[in-house]
Amino acid sequence: MASAPSFIKELMRRAIQFNLECHKSGEAVQILQNDIDQAIDELLFAGGSLNRTLLGAGEAASNDG
Repeated sequence: MASAPSFIKELMRRAIQFNLECHKSGEAVQILQNDIDQAIDELLFAGGSLNRTLLGAGEAASNDG
């Protein structure tokens, strides 16, 4: 499955946001698998089909089921 660069960029941005929400300020940012899992869930499932389409994952995500 190929991913659009915009999707990867948004995935990393959201993973960092989840990480920052869960850790104390001043700690080094280290993206964990849980952060990535939460970001993927938000982008592909909670965000709806418009979100997937705009980020270039629309067709691939909808063909999986």
